[in-house]
Amino acid sequence: MKKANFRASLFVFILGLIGIYLGLMTDVGIWGIIGLIGVYLGGSTAIYFSGLSKEDRVDVTHAEVSYNGRFWWLLMGGAIISLISGGLFYLKFGGSLVSAILFGSGLMSALTAFVTPKYNEKTRLDNADEF
Repeated sequence: MKKANFRASLFVFILGLIGIYLGLMTDVGIWGIIGLIGVYLGGSTAIYFSGLSKEDRVDVTHAEVSYNGRFWWLLMGGAIISLISGGLFYLKFGGSLVSAILFGSGLMSALTAFVTPKYNEKTRLDNADEF
């Protein structure tokens, strides 16, 4: 699972850099944001599941995900940094609102790409009532 997670995180990081580039260097419209979000959701999910082995695909249902405090602090930090950066980009550099949103969302994707929850594989003893 770690290999598939790394591939999906790398894809999201590259997509974040593309979002930053689109926000800084181009003048795309609202469809650019919608397209980037669609590629982000569909692409990262597809890359994650294509990177799993057949055994891991079966074991996905038996994985328990725990979101510890570090996970949430890193996500909140990335969100705050991207909101401030996007706002400053909009106010100080005179960019359009769409460019500022692309810049901020791309920055958040790049900053939080490798922030992942902890995976714990359930055992038969952990879920005795399910078996």
